[in-house]
Amino acid sequence: GAVGPTGPIVMLARYLDDERTAGRIRSDADTLAAARLLVGVAFHQGFLAAFDGRSTVSGATELAESAVAQVLPALLGAGTASLRRG
Repeated sequence: GAVGPTGPIVMLARYLDDERTAGRIRSDADTLAAARLLVGVAFHQGFLAAFDGRSTVSGATELAESAVAQVLPALLGAGTASLRRG
């Protein structure tokens, strides 16, 4: 498995690669860049919370949904991105 400081990025990129292989995201999508962006947002929000002395990220779900909503168009193609809740 993916370990070390790049582990979360590698794991998410692999997941996105599998989604690309399954045809659910564009064949030319840059899955590594998308993974770096999403993990970077999460890491930064965690850092800010810790810096402020908090043990949790306020509004984490909304922050995650917002970040994903910004990355989805690059993965799915313009006009096809939507958040699916299940």
